[in-house]
Amino acid sequence: MANVVSLCKQNRLICVLEAHDTTGYGEDRAAASLDQAVSYWISQKSALVGQENYVVINIGNEPIGNKGAAAGHR
Repeated sequence: MANVVSLCKQNRLICVLEAHDTTGYGEDRAAASLDQAVSYWISQKSALVGQENYVVINIGNEPIGNKGAAAGHR
């Protein structure tokens, strides 16, 4: 992760980092929960601290499934 951030900075880019592991949670048994995704990002903390001006994090992609997304907004 630190290398990706470094490469982005060298090329004057903002990194948009995301975990697709949550895609389809509730519909796909292999999908991770948001709690699991947060644990992953916490495990990456040492590579991210101090890089706040260069990194945007999407904690989890489509964490409420693909078919019933409207159900999450009740």
